[in-house]
Amino acid sequence: MLLIEEKMTYHQLKTDETFLAGSLTTKDCPICSCRQIIGQDRALAALNFGIQLKDKNAHLFCLGAKGVGRTSLTLDIVRQYASTQPTPKDWIYVMNFDNSLHPIAFALESGQAPLFQKQVQQLRENLKKGLKYAFNNDHYRLQFNQIQQQIQIEKQNRFQNIAKQINTESVALVHTPDGLGLNPVVDGKIINADAFNNLPVSVRAPVMKQMEKARQKLLLLIQTIPHQDTQKSLIENLIHTTLCQVAKCFDPLIQKYKKADVVTFLNQAKNYFIQNGSGFINNPANELWTFLDVNVLTTHSPNSGAPVIHLNNLTFAGLFGKVEREQKSGSMLYNHMMIQAGALHQANGGFLVIEAKDIPMEQSVWHTLKQTLFNHKIHMDVPQEERNIVSLRALLPMDIPLDTKVILVGSLKLYYDLLDKEEDFTALFKLPVRFDELLPRNHETEKVYAGILTDFSNQNHLKPLTLSALNQLLAYASRLAFNQNFLTCHFVRLHDTIREADFLAKGNNITQSDILNALQNAHQRTNTLWQNWVNDLKNQTIQLDLSGKKVGQINALTINGFQDFSFGHPAKITCQAHLGSGKIEDVENQIGSGGKIHSKGIFILSSYLMAQYGFEEPFCWDASIVWEQLYHGVEGDSASMAQLCVLMSAIANIPLKQSIALTGSVNQMGQAQSVGSINLKVEGFFDTCQAMGLTDNQGVIIPEVCIHDLMLDERVQKAVQENKFHIYTIQNVMDAMEILTDLKSSTIHQKMKQAWHKAYLKMKNRH
Repeated sequence: MLLIEEKMTYHQLKTDETFLAGSLTTKDCPICSCRQIIGQDRALAALNFGIQLKDKNAHLFCLGAKGVGRTSLTLDIVRQYASTQPTPKDWIYVMNFDNSLHPIAFALESGQAPLFQKQVQQLRENLKKGLKYAFNNDHYRLQFNQIQQQIQIEKQNRFQNIAKQINTESVALVHTPDGLGLNPVVDGKIINADAFNNLPVSVRAPVMKQMEKARQKLLLLIQTIPHQDTQKSLIENLIHTTLCQVAKCFDPLIQKYKKADVVTFLNQAKNYFIQNGSGFINNPANELWTFLDVNVLTTHSPNSGAPVIHLNNLTFAGLFGKVEREQKSGSMLYNHMMIQAGALHQANGGFLVIEAKDIPMEQSVWHTLKQTLFNHKIHMDVPQEERNIVSLRALLPMDIPLDTKVILVGSLKLYYDLLDKEEDFTALFKLPVRFDELLPRNHETEKVYAGILTDFSNQNHLKPLTLSALNQLLAYASRLAFNQNFLTCHFVRLHDTIREADFLAKGNNITQSDILNALQNAHQRTNTLWQNWVNDLKNQTIQLDLSGKKVGQINALTINGFQDFSFGHPAKITCQAHLGSGKIEDVENQIGSGGKIHSKGIFILSSYLMAQYGFEEPFCWDASIVWEQLYHGVEGDSASMAQLCVLMSAIANIPLKQSIALTGSVNQMGQAQSVGSINLKVEGFFDTCQAMGLTDNQGVIIPEVCIHDLMLDERVQKAVQENKFHIYTIQNVMDAMEILTDLKSSTIHQKMKQAWHKAYLKMKNRH
C-alpha cells in the first residue's frame, strides 16, 4: 500500500534525458567498413550446430522478426558450410521399358548427367544414320530382292502345281484379291459368275458339281501350302539381322559405364530398338525416339560443394516438382521428359531454406513435406485437391532417396503455433534458432554498427556517411529498438533510410540533415491517417480540451494506424460517479469493444481504492468510465493510470489539467508500470498541441521506468529544451495527481477521504 506521508517522486525531464545521440567522435575516425555479424551470437551458434549435426530428422526453424537478418544470415552461414561439403550426385529419369507410366530414376556422379544425356543423344543420331545406311545400301537391297524373287517363284510354282490338280474342262483355278479362287469353264472359256448364272440350269448343273469337287480338293491342297508368316520370316530375319548390326552402336556406351542401372537401361534400350526398329526405318520422327530421351532432373558441377536452395514461395509444384501434361486428341499424353524438378530435388544432398510464412495456407504442402522428411524419399504425386481431375493413368515417377537438411524461416508466432498444433513438429524440427531483435548499446558496439552501415553504403556505391550521419543513424537504431540502451537488429529499415538520404543529399557526403530529411519524407508518405485525425480535431469532429481544468475528464494517450504507419494521439476519458453499491463499470467492456487486459486494468482500480480508503468504510460510489470518440476498440492496460486518476477526480470533485496527457499502467499498489510505444504517444500529443497551438504549459506524464525508452525526434527535443513542452516521469498515482491538480498529495488524500466518508454516511442514512 502506498503511504501518503511519503514524499512524492515525480520528475520533469530535460532534453538530454529524452534522447541518446550516437557517441562516435573524431577519435573514432575513420570508421572502418566491416561485414561483421553483430548481435546474433546465440543464433549463429545454434545454426552452426544444427547444420553440422548428422541427424536426418534434425531440421531447423530460424525464428525472429522480419528484417533482423533471419534469412540473409542463415543463407550466408549455410552457404559457407555447404561449400566445404561433398557435391551430391546428379539424378536423371529415363524410360521404364516394362511400364512407361513409371519412369526410372538413377544417380550419376556430379556433372555426369548432362554428359550422359549428350552421349545418348549422339547414340540416337548414330542409330538414325546407321538405319539409313543399313537399309539403303546395295548389299541389303540385293538380299531383299533375292528373297522377294525367291518368294515370288515359290508362289508361282505352288499355283501351277495346284492348278494341274484342280483344272478340268469345267473348272479353272484363278488368282483373286483374297488369294486363290475357282471359276466355271464353259465351252473352253472361263466366265464370271454373272454370265454363268444366266446360263440354263441344264448347262450349269454339271459344272457346279465339278466346281464343288474342285473346292473340296482345293481346301485339302491349301493346307499343304507353307503359312504366309513362314514366307515373311525370311524378310523379318533379314531386317532383324540388319537391326542387330545397327544396334552395335550401343556397345561402346555400354562398355563405358560400369554402373548396373545405367548398363541395364542401355541393354533394355538396345533390345527395344531391335524389337521395334522396323518402325524407325525411313521414319526419323523424334516422337518415335523418346525411348532414348534422358531427362536431367538435377546436376551439379564437380567439387562445387553441397547445394543451398532458397524457396521463397511455398507451393506444391515448387517444392516437390511436377509432371507436365499434354492434351492431344482429347487425351492426356505423358512421358518421362515431362518430369520437372522441385526445390527438394535441387537441394537433395544439401540444404533447403524455406520461408515458412505460407505454411498456414498450404496445408497439403505442409503435410506432404512432413511425410517426405519422415520417409526420406521424394514421392512425386499430384496434390490431393487435383486428384479427381487427373487421369488414373497419370505418370508416376520412381521415388528418389532424400538426404536434405530443411531450414524453415518464420516468425516467433508461427513457430509457436506449429509447436502447439502439430504433434510431430518437434520430431522433425528439433532445433530452434532464435534471432534477436536488439543489441546492447555501448561505444564498442556503436563503432561496429557504424562500420556495418558504412560497408552497406560502400557496397551499394552510395555517398559516404559523415560522422554526424552515423550518429543520427545510431539514434534512429535505438528508436527502432524502443530503448536508449539498445540498437535494433532490423538493418533493413536503416538501409532504406541510407538509400533515401543518398538520393536527397546535395553534397558529396550524406550528412545528419540528409538522414533527418529522409526520415521526415518517409513519415510524410504514410501519415494520411494522422492528417485526417488532425483535420477532424480542427473541425471539432473530435472534441478535445488541451487547456484548462475539468472534473472527471483526462487526456489519455493511445495508438492508431496500421502496420506500415502508426501514430499516437490523445483520447478523452471521462468518468461519472454517484452514490451506489461500489460498482465501477467499464463501458467499453460492457459493449464488447474492450479486451481482456483492458478489463483487468479496470478491476485494479477498485482494488487500489479499497486498499487505500476502505479499511473502515465500504466503497459507496458507482462510476462509469468511457473512452470518448474511440471507435476501434480498446485493448491493453496502458491507460489504467489515467482511468484511476479520472476516477479519483470524479469521486473527490478535483479538476484535472487538460493540458497534460497521461500514459501508464498501474498496479494494485498504485505504482506506475511500463507501457509500449512511448515515443509515438509523446510525439502524438506534442503534434496535437502544436497543430492546435502550443501554450508552453502542455506536456505528458509517463512512468519513470520508461525513461530509457525515450528516443524523441528533434522537434520534441527542441520544444522541451525551450520549455514549450514538458515531460514528467512518475513512480505512482499520487505523483500523477499532484502534476494534474497542482495539489499536494496530502490534500488529494484528504479530499478523497472526505468524499468516501460523505458517500458512506449518505448511503447509511438511506438505509
